[in-house]
Amino acid sequence: MRLFADQEALDKELADLKGEIGQQLGLVSLEVPLISNLDVWRNIALIYQYHQEASQKNAQTFVMQCLNRFNLEKIAYKRNPTLSEEERFYVKVLRAA
Repeated sequence: MRLFADQEALDKELADLKGEIGQQLGLVSLEVPLISNLDVWRNIALIYQYHQEASQKNAQTFVMQCLNRFNLEKIAYKRNPTLSEEERFYVKVLRAA
């Protein structure tokens, strides 16, 4: 599964996300784990809720839009142990963004 055709496509998507959510981008690291008792959408939503003071419903809507944007909606309700390494990386990228 390849999410971006090249670096230019990745840079464009990151710029679009920055425009939508502001300059609050985090780092992606293999050392920072996902919270394993939360499913994917909640792992991403937790950070969004903290920074945007969003309700759970609004955060879920936003996260599902992000997952749909990258054709990752099928992993929304998976938990960390059931993700492939590639899926885990994508979740970390969205969580950081």
